[in-house]
Parts: sequence; structure tokens; C-alpha cells
Amino acid sequence: MDNKKNIPVCKIAKKCSACQLNNMDYERQLNYKQAKAVKLLRRFCRIENIIGMEYPYYYRNKSQTVFKRTSNGKIISGVYKSSTGGITATDDCFLNDKKANEITAYIRTLLPSLKITVYDPTTKKGILRHVTVRTSKATGEYMVILVCALDELQNGDMLTQKLTAKFKEISTIVMTVSKSEKMVSGKSEKILFGNGYIEDILLDKRFRISANSFYQVNSIQTAVLYKKAIEYAGLSGKEKILDAYCGTGTIGICASDNAASIVGVELNESAVKDARINAQINNVKNAVYNTGDAALFMSEQAKKRNCFDVVFVDPPRAGCSTVFLKSLCALMPGRVVYISCDPQTLARDLYFLTKNGYKVQKIQPIDMFPHTGHVETVVLLSRNRAVHYMQLNPEPYEMIKSGQKTIELRLFDEKRSKINTGDEIVFTNTSNGKTLHVVVSKLHRFDSFDELYDSLPLLKCGYTAETIANASSTDMEQYYSVKEQKKYGVIGIEIFQPNETTSETVCFLRSVEF
Repeated sequence: MDNKKNIPVCKIAKKCSACQLNNMDYERQLNYKQAKAVKLLRRFCRIENIIGMEYPYYYRNKSQTVFKRTSNGKIISGVYKSSTGGITATDDCFLNDKKANEITAYIRTLLPSLKITVYDPTTKKGILRHVTVRTSKATGEYMVILVCALDELQNGDMLTQKLTAKFKEISTIVMTVSKSEKMVSGKSEKILFGNGYIEDILLDKRFRISANSFYQVNSIQTAVLYKKAIEYAGLSGKEKILDAYCGTGTIGICASDNAASIVGVELNESAVKDARINAQINNVKNAVYNTGDAALFMSEQAKKRNCFDVVFVDPPRAGCSTVFLKSLCALMPGRVVYISCDPQTLARDLYFLTKNGYKVQKIQPIDMFPHTGHVETVVLLSRNRAVHYMQLNPEPYEMIKSGQKTIELRLFDEKRSKINTGDEIVFTNTSNGKTLHVVVSKLHRFDSFDELYDSLPLLKCGYTAETIANASSTDMEQYYSVKEQKKYGVIGIEIFQPNETTSETVCFLRSVEF
């Protein structure tokens, strides 16, 4: 340790591949990550300066240590090298919490005397695969997770007694069984000590963390990240929020005090269970959590005309699928707050969104994983919404206001081409000057009235079967001659009124002025 700068010196830097940027001082690391974000994302908008850590060491609240017996019979422990399947032996990884390092090192010293064998992936023999230690810096609690290859851990009770006697900070010890060769915990859990979970405090909210819960590994920077995301959401207390990829509900719960409602969706059933528990712990009554595919959920919400003011998107490193992005665009939230852990997949997804009605307003890089090559980014997107103004006679105005099924909007070609999905139309009642705001959710463009009658789902627009059967373009000649019809285009617009329940299409207009 360099006492002058309080910077730890890594003795295994050349052997271990976990810290890709360990050859740089921290300021250079931040400059490197800033340049990476700028290179990939500057075409969308100006990039804010990256937010780093004051002390970027021993920050991980989750450490994973693998054990191995060498050829001479010695048990070593350290960092797993996924590229080779090997181990870099160490008792002091300066990314992990210091006490977590001490706990795993002590476990290694206990194994021989307790006759607990370590798993050998070559011979498929042995019991202990690896050990995970989770901690809460806010509450001071520690959880030890013993990941085993078999259902029974020999002398597990003695191991528990010795650990809890030496480390009073340990509040729970859990054993899980995993058949996988990867560094993952098993689904089956056996509580050896305590209640099987610890709790952390984030932005004044309390969250329960179990053995398999997803939780951001850098608690200090997670608070910075969530503050920025909630700031970008621009909440006034009236917004309906959709939290896609909600995990255990952390960001939605943190934002719940300033929102009208939170709807979370997550594919992992265990995470959804934790989200519901976390909502109860924090007495959050305006949040509902659903198990399911986020893309499918959004698509269904769009079909039901359920609208959201803000959508939080926090996908895995691979980013969002095309299906997800299309569903997001169909849902048409006013603002999207995208939290990304990979600027390369983020650039790909932002390109899609900006081609489909959204504009990038702000981009903020945050260093969540010092000494590694990862860059976390928070992005604010807003829907491009043109506003069109139209005069409307009292009868059709009231039809739209009451949510009745209505007909089509006829405009000159050069006028109708300006209307796009996501635009706002402000109708003014010609009799009293009152206004009605609607949002265009879908467009039907037609070259003729015949095509309109053949294509538009008229039964959903208030027509009867008899009316449809008898309708033709000649019926329009009482308003327009054939020559005038060629001059006009036809557009069917499906609308909804924000925060209200209305349906299908707009009304019939004889003349329109923008």
C-alpha cells in the first residue's frame, strides 16, 4: 500500500485479467472511458464528463472466490479466469470488500482441518465449488454463500460456528448446490445460519438481498447512477412509469415517491418476488410488478392503449432486442431513460430509436467498475412530437372528446404527409374555442376512398356492417367531385388522449387548416 496516496498495489496484476485498465492511474482510466463513450455516442448529442469515484478501491459488495487443490495437495483460492478456467491466487483483491477478502481467506485455512474437499472439474470430485460474500456498507451486514457440488456439506455446522465466532459481522450463511462449471450460485438454498438475506439502504430505501438476488455490485456509484436516472426522468409526481427489466425493483422503488404509479416487468420470477417484497418493506403502494418478457408486455400495453410517461430501460450487456425496441416505439412514452453497461450496444439501440421517433437529449457516463474496461451510461431520450393545430366543428369535437368511434381525416397530400406517429394534434372547437389534445398512435395512408373503405377496420370505427357494404367513393361526390378527389389524399389516424381512455380513429373533416 502506498501510504502517501492510499493506493493499494496489486501484486498479481500481470497474472490476473480481471482489471483490464490496471496499468493506468485512475485519472487516465476516466479519460480513456470518456474517450470511448465520446467515440461511440457523440453523433447523438454532447457527452457529459464521466463521473468517477473518490476512492475507487475495495468497492465491490459481492465477491466471488474459487478454490482449487494444486498438484502437491495445497488448497489455493482467488480470482477465476473464465478464459482458461484457471485461478489467480490472491487473498487481497482490491476490487472486493476488505472484510470479504478476509472471510474467504479464513475459509480456505479451515478446509483441511474440517476435511471439506474442493471441487475438481477434471475428476468431477469434491464438494466446495466457490464462495460468494455479499455485504451492505450501509448496514454492515455480511452474507456468506457456500456453493457446493453436492447436497450435503461435511462439517458445515463446524464451519458455520468458526466463521460466526471470528466474524461478528456475518449475519447469515447459506449453502447452495450448483451443477454448473460456471461461477453461478445454485437455485436450491439451505440456510445454515441467520435468516438467509441481508439488507442494504439505497437513496433512503431499504432492499433485501438474498443469495440469488441481482443487485448492483458498486453501492456508492449505484446511488449516483439512480439519482441521475431519476433526474433525467423529470418526475413531478403525476407520471406513470414503466420499469422494463426491473430486476428486484430498485430504481422504480427509489423513484416511487415522485411518481403516480410504477409498473415493473421482469422475466426472472425470483427477481419479481424480491421486487414485491422490497415494495412492501418500503411501504410503496403505487408499484406493481409482473413476471414476463418486457417486449411482449409493452406490445400488449400498446394494443390496449395504455400509455406511460416514462420508461426506464436497464437491459443486460447485450442491449435490447429489435422486438423490444419496436415494442417500445409502439408504446410511445414521452421520455425514455436508458441505463446501459456497454456503449457499443447502446449506440446500436440509440440509432434504432432515433430513426423511429426519438431524440437523444442527454448522455452521462458513470464509472461503475473502476480498473475494468466497462462503461456505464445514462441516456435521456424524448419523443419527437410535432404539434398540429386544427379547427373542428362542435359535433365531431364532442365525438372525439367522449371517446366515440369515429371516421377518417381527409387532407391535401402536402398537409397529410406532415403528420407522423407520435405527433400531437390540438383540436379547437369552433363554437367556443375549447381545445382537445390527442396523440397519433397509428397512421393509415390511402391513395383513394375505395382503398380506405377496403382497408380500414371500419367495424372498430363505429360503422355498421350495412354502412360498410353500401359505402363507396361515389358517396363522397356529394362533398368532392371526382376531380377534387384526385387532388385530395386520405389518412386514417388512430389516436388516444394522454391519461384518458379513448379509442380508435379520428373524425371526418370536410376541410382542415394547419
